[in-house]
Amino acid sequence: MKLEFYTKTHTGTVRNVNQDAYGVNKDGKFFLICDGMGGGSAGDFASKRAVEVILKCIDVLEEENIKNIFPNYQDLSIQNSKPIASIYLANRDLRRLIAKYPKLSVMGTTVVAAEFSNNSLLHIYHVGDSRIYRIRNNQITLLTKDHSKINELIEEGKISQAKVKETEMQSVVTRVLGTQNIVKVDYKICNVENNDVYIMCSDGLNSEIDDETIKQIVLKNNMVSVAKKLIEAANSAGGKDNSTVIAIKAIDNSHLKQKKIQHIPSKIVTFEDLLESQSLNEHKLLEKLEKTFSCKIPKKYRETNYCNYIIIFLLASAFLFILAFLYISFDNYKHESASKKIESLWEASDIGEIILDIKTVSPSIVKKLKIADENTKQSILQEILFEQNDNLIPLPNVKVLITSKNRHNKFIGFSTFVPLKVKLPCDSYSIDLYHPKYQASNMSTSLDIDIFRETKYKAIIMLPTEFANKESV
Repeated sequence: MKLEFYTKTHTGTVRNVNQDAYGVNKDGKFFLICDGMGGGSAGDFASKRAVEVILKCIDVLEEENIKNIFPNYQDLSIQNSKPIASIYLANRDLRRLIAKYPKLSVMGTTVVAAEFSNNSLLHIYHVGDSRIYRIRNNQITLLTKDHSKINELIEEGKISQAKVKETEMQSVVTRVLGTQNIVKVDYKICNVENNDVYIMCSDGLNSEIDDETIKQIVLKNNMVSVAKKLIEAANSAGGKDNSTVIAIKAIDNSHLKQKKIQHIPSKIVTFEDLLESQSLNEHKLLEKLEKTFSCKIPKKYRETNYCNYIIIFLLASAFLFILAFLYISFDNYKHESASKKIESLWEASDIGEIILDIKTVSPSIVKKLKIADENTKQSILQEILFEQNDNLIPLPNVKVLITSKNRHNKFIGFSTFVPLKVKLPCDSYSIDLYHPKYQASNMSTSLDIDIFRETKYKAIIMLPTEFANKESV
Protein backbone atom coordinates (compact mmCIF):
# COMPACT_ATOMS: atom_id res chain seq x y z
CA MET A 1 0.00 0.00 0.00
CA LYS A 2 1.33 3.43 -0.96
CA LEU A 3 0.42 6.51 1.01
CA GLU A 4 0.78 10.23 0.33
CA PHE A 5 0.77 12.34 3.49
CA TYR A 6 1.34 15.93 4.63
CA THR A 7 1.50 17.45 8.12
CA LYS A 8 0.91 20.90 9.57
CA THR A 9 0.65 22.34 13.09
CA HIS A 10 -0.07 25.88 14.30
CA THR A 11 -0.32 27.68 17.64
CA GLY A 12 -3.53 29.46 16.68
CA THR A 13 -4.39 33.13 17.01
CA VAL A 14 -4.86 33.29 20.81
CA ARG A 15 -2.35 31.04 22.57
CA ASN A 16 1.39 31.62 22.88
CA VAL A 17 2.49 27.97 23.22
CA ASN A 18 1.69 25.05 20.92
CA GLN A 19 0.81 22.09 23.14
CA ASP A 20 0.13 19.79 20.16
CA ALA A 21 2.68 17.25 18.92
CA TYR A 22 2.66 14.70 16.10
CA GLY A 23 4.83 11.92 14.73
CA VAL A 24 5.30 9.49 11.86
CA ASN A 25 7.34 6.28 12.04
CA LYS A 26 10.24 5.50 9.73
CA ASP A 27 8.29 3.54 7.12
CA GLY A 28 5.52 6.14 6.88
CA LYS A 29 2.73 3.75 7.89
CA PHE A 30 2.13 4.75 11.53
CA PHE A 31 0.89 8.27 12.39
CA LEU A 32 -0.12 9.89 15.68
CA ILE A 33 -1.22 13.22 17.13
CA CYS A 34 -1.12 14.18 20.82
CA ASP A 35 -2.89 17.25 22.25
CA GLY A 36 -1.29 18.24 25.56
CA MET A 37 -2.96 19.92 28.51
CA GLY A 38 -1.77 21.40 31.77
CA GLY A 39 -0.79 24.87 30.68
CA GLY A 40 2.33 26.21 29.02
CA SER A 41 5.34 23.95 28.88
CA ALA A 42 3.65 21.21 30.97
CA GLY A 43 1.15 20.40 28.21
CA ASP A 44 3.81 20.95 25.56
CA PHE A 45 6.10 18.47 27.32
CA ALA A 46 3.33 15.89 27.89
CA SER A 47 2.39 15.69 24.20
CA LYS A 48 5.98 15.64 22.91
CA ARG A 49 7.05 13.05 25.46
CA ALA A 50 4.07 10.79 24.67
CA VAL A 51 4.80 10.97 20.92
CA GLU A 52 8.46 10.06 21.52
CA VAL A 53 7.70 7.18 23.90
CA ILE A 54 5.06 5.67 21.59
CA LEU A 55 7.23 5.89 18.46
CA LYS A 56 10.23 4.49 20.35
CA CYS A 57 8.22 1.57 21.72
CA ILE A 58 6.74 0.84 18.28
CA ASP A 59 10.34 0.29 17.11
CA VAL A 60 11.80 -1.66 20.06
CA LEU A 61 9.00 -3.66 21.71
CA GLU A 62 9.40 -7.41 21.26
CA GLU A 63 6.76 -10.12 21.54
CA GLU A 64 7.64 -10.97 25.15
CA ASN A 65 7.39 -7.30 26.18
CA ILE A 66 3.94 -7.01 24.62
CA LYS A 67 2.69 -10.16 26.36
CA ASN A 68 3.84 -8.82 29.75
CA ILE A 69 2.27 -5.38 29.22
CA PHE A 70 -0.90 -6.19 27.26
CA PRO A 71 -2.67 -9.36 28.57
CA ASN A 72 -5.32 -9.16 25.82
CA TYR A 73 -2.77 -9.58 23.05
CA GLN A 74 -4.48 -12.88 22.09
CA ASP A 75 -7.45 -10.81 20.83
CA LEU A 76 -5.19 -9.14 18.23
CA SER A 77 -2.00 -9.99 16.40
CA ILE A 78 1.28 -9.11 18.08
CA GLN A 79 1.84 -6.36 15.50
CA ASN A 80 -1.57 -4.79 16.13
CA SER A 81 -1.12 -5.12 19.90
CA LYS A 82 2.15 -3.16 19.83
CA PRO A 83 0.55 0.34 19.60
CA ILE A 84 -1.74 -0.44 22.56
CA ALA A 85 1.23 -1.60 24.66
CA SER A 86 3.11 1.54 23.56
CA ILE A 87 0.23 3.79 24.67
CA TYR A 88 0.13 2.00 28.04
CA LEU A 89 3.85 2.72 28.42
CA ALA A 90 3.41 6.39 27.49
CA ASN A 91 0.73 6.73 30.18
CA ARG A 92 2.93 4.95 32.75
CA ASP A 93 5.88 7.18 31.82
CA LEU A 94 3.86 10.36 32.45
CA ARG A 95 2.61 8.95 35.77
CA ARG A 96 6.18 8.18 36.86
CA LEU A 97 7.32 11.71 36.05
CA ILE A 98 4.36 13.27 37.86
CA ALA A 99 5.21 11.25 40.99
CA LYS A 100 8.84 12.43 40.80
CA TYR A 101 8.12 16.05 39.84
CA PRO A 102 4.87 17.19 41.56
CA LYS A 103 4.84 20.46 39.58
CA LEU A 104 3.88 18.37 36.55
CA SER A 105 0.77 16.98 38.27
CA VAL A 106 -1.60 18.97 36.03
CA MET A 107 -0.22 17.63 32.74
CA GLY A 108 -1.87 15.11 30.43
CA THR A 109 -2.37 14.46 26.73
CA THR A 110 -4.76 12.91 24.25
CA VAL A 111 -3.55 10.51 21.59
CA VAL A 112 -4.97 9.34 18.28
CA ALA A 113 -2.93 6.94 16.17
CA ALA A 114 -3.44 5.32 12.77
CA GLU A 115 -1.53 2.35 11.40
CA PHE A 116 -1.91 1.27 7.75
CA SER A 117 -1.11 -2.41 7.21
CA ASN A 118 -0.01 -4.04 3.97
CA ASN A 119 -3.29 -5.97 3.68
CA SER A 120 -5.15 -2.67 3.09
CA LEU A 121 -6.46 -2.20 6.60
CA LEU A 122 -6.46 0.85 8.85
CA HIS A 123 -5.98 0.25 12.58
CA ILE A 124 -7.06 3.14 14.84
CA TYR A 125 -5.97 3.63 18.47
CA HIS A 126 -7.62 6.44 20.41
CA VAL A 127 -7.66 8.16 23.84
CA GLY A 128 -9.27 11.60 24.23
CA ASP A 129 -10.93 14.00 21.77
CA SER A 130 -8.44 14.17 18.89
CA ARG A 131 -10.04 12.76 15.74
CA ILE A 132 -9.70 10.80 12.49
CA TYR A 133 -12.01 11.53 9.54
CA ARG A 134 -12.34 9.60 6.28
CA ILE A 135 -13.42 11.22 3.00
CA ARG A 136 -14.62 8.57 0.51
CA ASN A 137 -16.90 9.00 -2.49
CA ASN A 138 -17.55 12.66 -1.56
CA GLN A 139 -18.75 11.64 1.91
CA ILE A 140 -17.06 12.43 5.23
CA THR A 141 -17.16 9.97 8.15
CA LEU A 142 -15.86 10.43 11.69
CA LEU A 143 -14.00 7.21 12.59
CA THR A 144 -13.34 8.01 16.26
CA LYS A 145 -15.53 8.71 19.27
CA ASP A 146 -14.68 11.73 21.44
CA HIS A 147 -13.97 10.95 25.08
CA SER A 148 -15.41 14.23 26.33
CA LYS A 149 -18.13 15.46 28.66
CA ILE A 150 -19.89 17.26 25.83
CA ASN A 151 -20.06 14.06 23.75
CA GLU A 152 -21.55 12.20 26.72
CA LEU A 153 -24.29 14.85 26.98
CA ILE A 154 -24.98 14.58 23.24
CA GLU A 155 -25.30 10.79 23.44
CA GLU A 156 -27.62 11.12 26.46
CA GLY A 157 -29.78 13.60 24.52
CA LYS A 158 -29.20 16.39 27.05
CA ILE A 159 -27.74 18.80 24.49
CA SER A 160 -28.03 19.16 20.72
CA GLN A 161 -25.11 19.27 18.28
CA ALA A 162 -26.19 22.77 17.28
CA LYS A 163 -25.60 24.11 20.81
CA VAL A 164 -22.17 22.55 21.31
CA LYS A 165 -20.25 25.78 20.65
CA GLU A 166 -22.41 27.64 23.18
CA THR A 167 -21.51 25.42 26.14
CA GLU A 168 -18.55 26.02 28.45
CA MET A 169 -17.73 22.29 28.64
CA GLN A 170 -16.23 21.93 25.17
CA SER A 171 -12.72 21.37 26.54
CA VAL A 172 -13.64 18.90 29.32
CA VAL A 173 -12.01 15.60 28.29
CA THR A 174 -12.94 12.42 30.16
CA ARG A 175 -10.07 10.19 29.07
CA VAL A 176 -6.40 11.20 28.61
CA LEU A 177 -2.88 9.92 29.22
CA GLY A 178 -1.14 10.93 32.45
CA THR A 179 -4.05 11.60 34.82
CA GLN A 180 -4.76 8.03 35.99
CA ASN A 181 -2.66 4.88 36.51
CA ILE A 182 -5.14 2.97 34.34
CA VAL A 183 -5.88 4.07 30.78
CA LYS A 184 -8.58 2.77 28.43
CA VAL A 185 -7.63 2.60 24.75
CA ASP A 186 -10.23 2.43 21.97
CA TYR A 187 -9.35 0.24 18.97
CA LYS A 188 -11.07 0.11 15.59
CA ILE A 189 -10.24 -1.50 12.23
CA CYS A 190 -11.40 -0.32 8.79
CA ASN A 191 -10.90 -1.28 5.13
CA VAL A 192 -8.86 1.13 3.02
CA GLU A 193 -10.04 1.85 -0.54
CA ASN A 194 -8.46 3.60 -3.51
CA ASN A 195 -8.28 7.40 -3.16
CA ASP A 196 -9.46 7.40 0.46
CA VAL A 197 -8.37 10.56 2.26
CA TYR A 198 -7.86 10.44 6.04
CA ILE A 199 -7.68 13.60 8.15
CA MET A 200 -6.14 13.25 11.61
CA CYS A 201 -6.52 16.35 13.78
CA SER A 202 -6.43 17.83 17.26
CA ASP A 203 -9.65 19.40 18.54
CA GLY A 204 -8.37 22.87 17.65
CA LEU A 205 -9.53 22.12 14.08
CA ASN A 206 -12.97 20.56 14.56
CA SER A 207 -13.90 22.98 17.38
CA GLU A 208 -13.66 25.87 14.89
CA ILE A 209 -14.93 24.39 11.59
CA ASP A 210 -17.61 21.74 11.04
CA ASP A 211 -17.34 18.40 9.25
CA GLU A 212 -18.87 19.73 6.02
CA THR A 213 -16.27 22.51 5.82
CA ILE A 214 -13.50 19.97 6.35
CA LYS A 215 -14.90 17.84 3.51
CA GLN A 216 -15.19 20.74 1.09
CA ILE A 217 -11.59 21.87 1.75
CA VAL A 218 -10.34 18.33 1.09
CA LEU A 219 -12.33 17.99 -2.13
CA LYS A 220 -11.39 21.41 -3.53
CA ASN A 221 -7.64 21.30 -2.89
CA ASN A 222 -4.76 19.02 -3.85
CA MET A 223 -3.17 16.95 -1.09
CA VAL A 224 -0.08 19.16 -0.86
CA SER A 225 -2.13 22.08 0.45
CA VAL A 226 -4.98 20.32 2.33
CA ALA A 227 -3.39 20.40 5.81
CA LYS A 228 -2.38 24.04 5.41
CA LYS A 229 -5.83 25.09 4.13
CA LEU A 230 -7.61 23.33 6.99
CA ILE A 231 -5.54 25.11 9.63
CA GLU A 232 -5.97 28.46 7.87
CA ALA A 233 -9.75 27.91 7.97
CA ALA A 234 -9.63 27.09 11.70
CA ASN A 235 -7.59 30.22 12.44
CA SER A 236 -9.92 32.37 10.34
CA ALA A 237 -12.88 31.01 12.33
CA GLY A 238 -11.28 32.06 15.63
CA GLY A 239 -8.16 29.96 16.16
CA LYS A 240 -8.70 29.83 19.92
CA ASP A 241 -6.72 26.57 20.27
CA ASN A 242 -3.66 24.93 18.72
CA SER A 243 -4.42 23.01 15.51
CA THR A 244 -2.57 20.01 14.09
CA VAL A 245 -3.47 18.11 10.90
CA ILE A 246 -2.07 15.03 9.20
CA ALA A 247 -3.65 14.52 5.75
CA ILE A 248 -3.18 11.02 4.29
CA LYS A 249 -4.27 9.62 0.93
CA ALA A 250 -4.20 6.00 -0.27
CA ILE A 251 -2.71 6.02 -3.77
CA ASP A 252 -1.66 3.48 -6.46
CA ASN A 253 -3.63 0.70 -4.84
CA SER A 254 -5.16 -1.04 -7.85
CA HIS A 255 -4.90 -4.37 -6.03
CA LEU A 256 -7.17 -3.24 -3.18
CA LYS A 257 -10.44 -4.24 -4.79
CA GLN A 258 -9.26 -7.82 -5.21
CA LYS A 259 -7.79 -8.02 -1.73
CA LYS A 260 -10.50 -6.17 0.15
CA ILE A 261 -11.29 -8.09 3.34
CA GLN A 262 -14.94 -8.56 4.16
CA HIS A 263 -16.64 -8.72 7.59
CA ILE A 264 -14.39 -6.15 9.23
CA PRO A 265 -15.95 -5.30 12.64
CA SER A 266 -16.92 -1.63 12.53
CA LYS A 267 -17.49 -1.20 16.27
CA ILE A 268 -14.96 0.27 18.67
CA VAL A 269 -13.33 -2.15 21.11
CA THR A 270 -11.92 -0.77 24.37
CA PHE A 271 -8.89 -2.29 26.09
CA GLU A 272 -8.04 -1.44 29.68
CA ASP A 273 -4.76 -1.69 31.62
CA LEU A 274 -5.75 -3.57 34.83
CA LEU A 275 -3.29 -6.10 36.23
CA GLU A 276 -0.88 -5.22 39.07
CA SER A 277 1.88 -7.24 37.39
CA GLN A 278 1.60 -5.00 34.30
CA SER A 279 2.62 -1.95 36.34
CA LEU A 280 5.82 -3.63 37.47
CA ASN A 281 6.65 -4.75 33.92
CA GLU A 282 5.97 -1.26 32.55
CA HIS A 283 8.22 0.32 35.19
CA LYS A 284 11.10 -2.07 34.42
CA LEU A 285 10.89 -1.51 30.67
CA LEU A 286 10.69 2.29 31.00
CA GLU A 287 13.76 2.33 33.24
CA LYS A 288 15.70 0.65 30.43
CA LEU A 289 14.40 3.08 27.80
CA GLU A 290 14.71 6.25 29.91
CA LYS A 291 18.21 7.17 28.69
CA THR A 292 17.14 6.96 25.03
CA PHE A 293 14.42 9.64 25.35
CA SER A 294 15.45 13.08 24.09
CA CYS A 295 12.38 14.96 25.35
CA LYS A 296 13.53 16.07 28.82
CA ILE A 297 11.67 17.64 31.75
CA PRO A 298 11.41 21.46 31.40
CA LYS A 299 13.92 23.13 33.71
CA LYS A 300 11.35 25.04 35.74
CA TYR A 301 9.66 21.78 36.74
CA ARG A 302 12.94 20.09 37.70
CA GLU A 303 14.42 22.87 39.83
CA THR A 304 13.66 23.10 43.52
CA ASN A 305 12.46 26.47 44.76
CA TYR A 306 14.86 26.84 47.67
CA CYS A 307 13.50 30.27 48.61
CA ASN A 308 10.27 28.69 49.81
CA TYR A 309 12.18 26.16 51.89
CA ILE A 310 14.36 28.90 53.45
CA ILE A 311 11.29 30.94 54.40
CA ILE A 312 9.58 27.90 55.90
CA PHE A 313 12.77 27.01 57.81
CA LEU A 314 13.13 30.54 59.23
CA LEU A 315 9.49 30.71 60.27
CA ALA A 316 9.66 27.28 61.89
CA SER A 317 12.87 28.20 63.72
CA ALA A 318 11.33 31.40 65.04
CA PHE A 319 8.22 29.53 66.16
CA LEU A 320 10.28 26.89 67.96
CA PHE A 321 12.42 29.57 69.62
CA ILE A 322 9.32 31.31 70.97
CA LEU A 323 7.90 28.03 72.25
CA ALA A 324 11.19 27.16 73.95
CA PHE A 325 11.40 30.59 75.56
CA LEU A 326 7.84 30.36 76.89
CA TYR A 327 8.41 26.84 78.15
CA ILE A 328 11.59 27.77 80.04
CA SER A 329 10.05 30.94 81.48
CA PHE A 330 6.81 29.32 82.57
CA ASP A 331 8.07 25.92 83.75
CA ASN A 332 11.45 26.80 85.25
CA TYR A 333 10.25 25.99 88.78
CA LYS A 334 9.07 22.48 87.73
CA HIS A 335 12.52 20.96 86.96
CA GLU A 336 11.98 17.87 89.02
CA SER A 337 8.51 17.17 87.61
CA ALA A 338 9.73 17.81 84.07
CA SER A 339 12.64 15.40 84.52
CA LYS A 340 10.27 12.68 85.62
CA LYS A 341 8.05 13.30 82.61
CA ILE A 342 11.02 13.08 80.26
CA GLU A 343 12.15 9.86 81.89
CA SER A 344 8.69 8.31 81.52
CA LEU A 345 8.57 9.33 77.88
CA TRP A 346 11.86 7.54 77.21
CA GLU A 347 10.54 4.43 78.93
CA ALA A 348 7.40 4.54 76.81
CA SER A 349 9.40 4.94 73.62
CA ASP A 350 10.20 1.24 73.23
CA ILE A 351 9.76 0.94 69.49
CA GLY A 352 10.05 -2.16 67.36
CA GLU A 353 10.01 -2.58 63.59
CA ILE A 354 8.37 -5.17 61.38
CA ILE A 355 9.15 -5.58 57.68
CA LEU A 356 6.31 -7.12 55.67
CA ASP A 357 7.40 -8.52 52.30
CA ILE A 358 4.14 -9.21 50.44
CA LYS A 359 4.49 -11.11 47.19
CA THR A 360 2.47 -13.15 44.70
CA VAL A 361 3.21 -15.63 41.93
CA SER A 362 4.40 -14.41 38.53
CA PRO A 363 2.07 -14.39 35.49
CA SER A 364 3.90 -17.38 34.03
CA ILE A 365 3.06 -19.47 37.13
CA VAL A 366 -0.58 -18.33 36.99
CA LYS A 367 -0.78 -19.66 33.42
CA LYS A 368 0.61 -23.03 34.56
CA LEU A 369 -1.88 -23.23 37.44
CA LYS A 370 -4.84 -22.54 35.15
CA ILE A 371 -4.10 -25.53 32.93
CA ALA A 372 -2.76 -27.92 35.60
CA ASP A 373 -4.75 -30.66 37.29
CA GLU A 374 -5.30 -30.59 41.07
CA ASN A 375 -2.26 -32.67 42.00
CA THR A 376 0.04 -30.64 39.79
CA LYS A 377 -1.41 -27.40 41.21
CA GLN A 378 -0.68 -28.56 44.75
CA SER A 379 2.85 -29.54 43.78
CA ILE A 380 3.53 -26.17 42.13
CA LEU A 381 2.10 -24.22 45.07
CA GLN A 382 4.03 -26.26 47.64
CA GLU A 383 7.29 -25.68 45.79
CA ILE A 384 6.69 -21.93 45.52
CA LEU A 385 5.52 -21.46 49.11
CA PHE A 386 8.47 -23.30 50.64
CA GLU A 387 11.29 -22.35 48.29
CA GLN A 388 10.12 -18.75 47.59
CA ASN A 389 12.21 -18.56 44.40
CA ASP A 390 12.25 -16.13 41.48
CA ASN A 391 8.68 -17.10 40.58
CA LEU A 392 7.47 -14.58 43.17
CA ILE A 393 6.97 -10.88 42.41
CA PRO A 394 5.96 -7.92 44.65
CA LEU A 395 2.20 -7.39 45.05
CA PRO A 396 1.21 -3.72 45.48
CA ASN A 397 -2.12 -2.25 46.68
CA VAL A 398 -2.71 -4.80 49.47
CA LYS A 399 -4.44 -3.11 52.41
CA VAL A 400 -2.54 -3.87 55.62
CA LEU A 401 -4.21 -3.49 59.04
CA ILE A 402 -2.00 -4.03 62.12
CA THR A 403 -3.85 -3.81 65.47
CA SER A 404 -2.53 -4.29 69.01
CA LYS A 405 -4.35 -6.66 71.35
CA ASN A 406 -5.52 -3.77 73.53
CA ARG A 407 -6.60 -1.84 70.41
CA HIS A 408 -4.56 1.20 71.50
CA ASN A 409 -2.02 1.00 68.71
CA LYS A 410 -2.97 0.63 65.08
CA PHE A 411 -1.44 0.92 61.58
CA ILE A 412 -3.28 1.11 58.25
CA GLY A 413 -1.43 1.25 54.95
CA PHE A 414 -0.90 -0.35 51.53
CA SER A 415 1.87 -2.51 50.14
CA THR A 416 4.10 -1.30 47.29
CA PHE A 417 6.81 -2.79 45.08
CA VAL A 418 9.25 -2.72 48.01
CA PRO A 419 8.83 -4.38 51.46
CA LEU A 420 6.62 -2.40 53.85
CA LYS A 421 8.47 -1.14 56.96
CA VAL A 422 6.30 -0.35 60.01
CA LYS A 423 7.51 0.99 63.36
CA LEU A 424 5.19 0.42 66.36
CA PRO A 425 5.43 0.36 70.15
CA CYS A 426 6.46 -3.06 71.48
CA ASP A 427 3.30 -5.09 71.94
CA SER A 428 1.33 -8.08 70.65
CA TYR A 429 -0.39 -7.44 67.33
CA SER A 430 -2.65 -9.07 64.78
CA ILE A 431 -2.11 -8.49 61.05
CA ASP A 432 -4.98 -8.54 58.55
CA LEU A 433 -4.52 -8.29 54.78
CA TYR A 434 -7.17 -7.34 52.24
CA HIS A 435 -7.13 -7.48 48.43
CA PRO A 436 -10.11 -8.01 46.08
CA LYS A 437 -8.26 -10.51 43.87
CA TYR A 438 -5.70 -12.15 46.16
CA GLN A 439 -5.68 -14.10 49.41
CA ALA A 440 -2.81 -14.89 51.78
CA SER A 441 -1.69 -18.51 51.44
CA ASN A 442 0.27 -18.89 54.67
CA MET A 443 -2.21 -17.36 57.13
CA SER A 444 -5.93 -17.67 57.84
CA THR A 445 -7.98 -14.54 58.45
CA SER A 446 -5.25 -12.85 60.50
CA LEU A 447 -1.70 -13.35 61.75
CA ASP A 448 -0.62 -12.85 65.38
CA ILE A 449 2.86 -11.44 65.98
CA ASP A 450 4.84 -9.92 68.85
CA ILE A 451 6.93 -6.83 68.18
CA PHE A 452 9.98 -6.27 70.38
CA ARG A 453 12.75 -3.66 70.36
CA GLU A 454 14.26 -5.17 67.21
CA THR A 455 13.57 -5.58 63.50
CA LYS A 456 11.40 -8.53 62.54
CA TYR A 457 11.05 -9.74 58.93
CA LYS A 458 7.89 -11.48 57.77
CA ALA A 459 7.35 -12.82 54.25
CA ILE A 460 3.73 -13.22 53.20
CA ILE A 461 2.69 -14.85 49.95
CA MET A 462 -0.71 -14.03 48.46
CA LEU A 463 -2.23 -16.12 45.69
CA PRO A 464 -5.03 -15.33 43.25
CA THR A 465 -8.25 -16.15 45.09
CA GLU A 466 -9.12 -19.06 42.78
CA PHE A 467 -5.95 -20.89 43.85
CA ALA A 468 -5.55 -19.65 47.43
CA ASN A 469 -8.78 -21.32 48.51
CA LYS A 470 -7.35 -24.70 47.52
CA GLU A 471 -4.02 -24.24 49.36
CA SER A 472 -3.90 -25.07 53.08
CA VAL A 473 -0.24 -24.28 53.79
